[in-house]
Amino acid sequence: MFAANRVRLVLTALGAAGFLTLAACGDKEIDPPAELVDIVPKRTVHREWTASLGGDSASLRLALRPMVVDGTVYAASHDGEVIAMSAQNGRRLWAVKTKLALSAGPEVEGDLIVLGSSDGDIVALEAANGKERWRKSIGSEILARPLIAKDVVVIRTVDVGFVC
Repeated sequence: MFAANRVRLVLTALGAAGFLTLAACGDKEIDPPAELVDIVPKRTVHREWTASLGGDSASLRLALRPMVVDGTVYAASHDGEVIAMSAQNGRRLWAVKTKLALSAGPEVEGDLIVLGSSDGDIVALEAANGKERWRKSIGSEILARPLIAKDVVVIRTVDVGFVC
């Protein structure tokens, strides 16, 4: 019982010391926030077209970013849908459902599109029509957009990098 009281006394003393330290910090004068100024736009921006893809996702998928190559926008959603659209007018060229929980991509090089999934699957599609060319499971969540260089696909995962 004596040891428990001593521990409580030490914790109480530490708490009081912390409070006094914080109280001493309150003596500093705080700079007021800068005054807001009106922003005058220098250019007029207008929307050419819009498109939506996939549904609501509980997680922010930063590695799923659209990519524009030769006038075509390639995009993917976490629910596995991959689409190609005209960058000029937003017209959908093709759409496929990969049945994967996509987490990274698309990366486009030549006629190949590569994407990765949360479950460690890599899928390669044909850029012209979205037809699946190959699929490989590596068993580790893919964290970043794949890299394609000289017919080699490099993947960054939770565990390690892979080369396909």
